[in-house]
Amino acid sequence: MEERIFPKGGGLIFAANHQNALMDALAVLLTNKYQPVYLARADLFRNPFIARVLHFLKIMPVYRIRDGVGNMSQNEDTFRSTAAVLAGGGSIGIMPEGNHGDKKRLRTLKKGIFRIAFRADEIYVGDLDVKIVPVGLDFSDTSGVFEELAVNYGEPLSVSDYRELYATHPQKGINSMREDLAKSLSSLMINVRDEHHYDKDYLLMVTGSAALRKQFGKGISGTCSNFLISKTFSQSMYEFFDENPEKVQKLRELGDELLRLTENYGISPQALENNTGHNPVYSFVKQVLCYPLFLAGFALHIFPYAVIRIALKKLKDPQFISSFKFALGFLLIPLNYVLLAVLFSSFLPVSITIPMIIAMPFIGYYAYRCRRSSRALKEELYFRRLCKNESSHGRNISILRSRITEILTPVAERTRARLQDHTARVK
Repeated sequence: MEERIFPKGGGLIFAANHQNALMDALAVLLTNKYQPVYLARADLFRNPFIARVLHFLKIMPVYRIRDGVGNMSQNEDTFRSTAAVLAGGGSIGIMPEGNHGDKKRLRTLKKGIFRIAFRADEIYVGDLDVKIVPVGLDFSDTSGVFEELAVNYGEPLSVSDYRELYATHPQKGINSMREDLAKSLSSLMINVRDEHHYDKDYLLMVTGSAALRKQFGKGISGTCSNFLISKTFSQSMYEFFDENPEKVQKLRELGDELLRLTENYGISPQALENNTGHNPVYSFVKQVLCYPLFLAGFALHIFPYAVIRIALKKLKDPQFISSFKFALGFLLIPLNYVLLAVLFSSFLPVSITIPMIIAMPFIGYYAYRCRRSSRALKEELYFRRLCKNESSHGRNISILRSRITEILTPVAERTRARLQDHTARVK
């Protein structure tokens, strides 16, 4: 995350892309000194208990047309409240895409954030400099825990710069600011921008940047290396597409064929991404030697693990998986330690019980990492075996990857130059 000093006096609206349900708001809350009041879709407030919890967490409702045309007038109260928060030195948090999705692309920005910003500017014109702060978020895995998270803050957009245009033509003023915010957000996140060809383009990005991840994976400081490599490569790839439209169709045909093969054989993009040429023997030996410690960690955390697994089976929206894991884990894991402490103290002396309780979080964390790495290792070994297989399908995967990498060589070179420049600036 790049550190920025924002202007004092309030009036800040944090606008982040929306990948991971409630975790996105938490990511912004924990990475700056402000405590934004968030706005969320009104249908979340239908349940009285949940509504009280959301209000306690300083979250206000925003009504959409789908919530009923008659309810749209209630947004006026929300607009006044948000303007008062901004004028009082506070800040607002809004996800301008309006809905969440785990795809690494920026969706169309809704108008609500701009109406709120211009409304506050109208009410407190001359007394308040309202600014929208773009925030780019990227989760390496939106369903896991202890995953990589990149948070990037961009230059604030001042509403006063659009005030004159908005005064004469409100729609043009909103559209102008929306275009500038979208441009800023797309530069702060991994933006596989073509929705129609998203799966193919994402696979092309992963395949074409594999060598770069091997080269720069541990040499980039100051940010999540995989995020920066993928973000830079995707930007360079679409520049290449714009400059060489005659090659786009061929690339996407290759990507479509590779996608079909990987889906048929159950190979995820992560397997392609993780296959950077390292020797998996060391990982396998380490897994075997440390297996007893994994079993101990799993046994000590079986209670919260089982409860969370049962709860997640009833979850309809997969984008809330990590949010539920975080909330349930926050409650159940401390309770689990208390129960184990009572149990152990009944049979063991305090001198042994206390060190065991202190060690539990570390053993549990290690068990989780072991479980995750064993899955990745299993998938990678399967992928390697398939590529080395003499069957036509195995050869086709290797051939397709080589052809894609060859065509995307100019993209890799452009990305490499930008990464080297970034590394030099950081040092």
